[in-house]
Amino acid sequence: MSKYEPTDAMADRWARAYGAVAIEPHPANWTINGRRAGFIRNGSRGASHTAALAEAAGIPARRYTA
Repeated sequence: MSKYEPTDAMADRWARAYGAVAIEPHPANWTINGRRAGFIRNGSRGASHTAALAEAAGIPARRYTA
């Protein structure tokens, strides 16, 4: 079991399995930053914001909704 959050854990497992990239964790500091920790770490308001930034830069993005 990885010590990282779910999405980070998936990336961690992939990197370890394929050995294609260096693993460089940047965990969010939830204790100090509370609910803003993810934004501070990622520099984004979330997946939708990141997709919008990518699209504005001409990078195709796929959006999945529940």
